[in-house]
Amino acid sequence: MNCSRCHGLLCFSELRAEDGGLVREGIPVFRCIQCGEVIDSVILMNRARRAAESGLCR
Repeated sequence: MNCSRCHGLLCFSELRAEDGGLVREGIPVFRCIQCGEVIDSVILMNRARRAAESGLCR
């Protein structure tokens, strides 16, 4: 997969909270190795919802 920002390579990673954060397990994300963009399931849902809403308003 390619990054939507810079078209770099997206690699699977786990996002972990440090210093006693609320997240105890790693959250699966895709991270761009070129620009550092992080994409998870919530970001993808919000982007899809925004695209659907903008399509309805036109």
